[in-house]
Amino acid sequence: MLTANRHVLALLPDSLPVEGVDASSTVTGPVRLGRGARIIRSSVSGPASIGPGTLVEDSAVGPGTSLGRNCSLLGADVADSVVLDGTRLAGPAPLRGCLIGADSTIRSRSAPADAHRLVVGDHARIDLSA
Repeated sequence: MLTANRHVLALLPDSLPVEGVDASSTVTGPVRLGRGARIIRSSVSGPASIGPGTLVEDSAVGPGTSLGRNCSLLGADVADSVVLDGTRLAGPAPLRGCLIGADSTIRSRSAPADAHRLVVGDHARIDLSA
């Protein structure tokens, strides 16, 4: 699924969103920003897709990432991952190569030296510790 995601993201046109991105955020590379999505004090490196109604605040979204509808990233760091609808990511633990099911919550309180790689089903609740 992650490989298919990378292939689909590679087809995004090389354009940058303007609406929904605040002045203190950085967006580079091709990024698809869904209607009502907001990027606040964050960095997004494409190729990436951010679904409608998703909030990315004080976070880093790396290349190869697709975020579903109505997700919430607060202080999160995610790259090369697929995050399904309604999921909440909070905290600094880096997430790489993850597949995270719908309506899940992943929280961390500290950033470990190494990134976490998770495959999580729908409606999961996970607290990561360093």
